[in-house]
Amino acid sequence: MKGSRWWAEADDPWQCLATCMELKNALDLEDPTTYVSSLPIHQDGTCNGLQHYAALGGDATGAQQVNLSAGDRPSDVYTHISLLVEKDIAIDAEAGHETARLLMGKVSRKVVKQTVRRLLKNLMGGFCLFFLMCMRHRL
Repeated sequence: MKGSRWWAEADDPWQCLATCMELKNALDLEDPTTYVSSLPIHQDGTCNGLQHYAALGGDATGAQQVNLSAGDRPSDVYTHISLLVEKDIAIDAEAGHETARLLMGKVSRKVVKQTVRRLLKNLMGGFCLFFLMCMRHRL
């Protein structure tokens, strides 16, 4: 292989190289827009577990928080939750709760994301089974 191998410095070098090869194949055509790529495209959701709950429950507010409904800009449900928790902690700290004082400023987006994801991972299977049973029995 000849060349500078600049692609080897990418975050995911093999994915970068595969993308470059696909682009070359497309650009070699007279009409690049006719090229059919076989490159897999990764698409990430916004807290998929909460997206399922919002959709199944018809929760418009939840849908907005997890980007299932249109908005002016993307929403970040983890930041939203962390701000709500921080607000409650501040109220408890002001009321004299020592634990709340210790937690002030410690509830980050990262902590909330880990907690929510673990909770949803543990609950999702049971919820889906419950939902399907309710649908079957029209509860």
